[in-house]
Amino acid sequence: MATFKTEGIIVQRRNFDESGRLLTILTRDHGKILAIAKGARKLTSRKGASVELFNHCKFLIASGKSLGIVIEVQVVKHYPNLKSKLSKVGQGYLVLELIDKFCAQNIEVPQVFDLVKETLEVLERPITYPQRKNVILAFKYRLMLLLGFAAPHMFGLREFPRHFGLTDLSKVAFLRPIDREIKLIERKIDELIEKTVESRINGNVFLGQLENLARVPNR
Repeated sequence: MATFKTEGIIVQRRNFDESGRLLTILTRDHGKILAIAKGARKLTSRKGASVELFNHCKFLIASGKSLGIVIEVQVVKHYPNLKSKLSKVGQGYLVLELIDKFCAQNIEVPQVFDLVKETLEVLERPITYPQRKNVILAFKYRLMLLLGFAAPHMFGLREFPRHFGLTDLSKVAFLRPIDREIKLIERKIDELIEKTVESRINGNVFLGQLENLARVPNR
């Protein structure tokens, strides 16, 4: 059985058989792939803690007929700060959900991997919820550009594409765009996303509920 090495971010995981996990992994050099981590749910498994959502890992994977099999896994980064706060987790889940919905299996899109990695790294930092909202909005916009579902300036706002499409995400967090324009562009992008995937985005719903309950801290 042939094997290959790759680096990837765990986008989704589900129970598989009695003790395994079925992982959806976004890799830079193989696109989105599915692989089984056998025995990962066993208490004695060394793989269990490594195959958590968001984790950026190095993998050794054996090629199967339809699914890969994880032979070895080593965590590169596990984003503990992102996982420590409910609002950050919600924003991170939104990123992973959009990747899972938009990226086809085994289609290499290295720029998307780089975008996800950059987004998670910025969300890991000690920035406020409104600053993270800037980052998520820029992520959505850039993802749609990269996958060909949007074009620069298609929303009719001069400043938004320039700032949110070209500036490093670490700098986007500290931009202070006009609130009215942000709400308008957010609504238009979300409408385009939901029209494209023909379903509601659960991450948006969850974050909206958090905001309505005034449970999202501003610090």
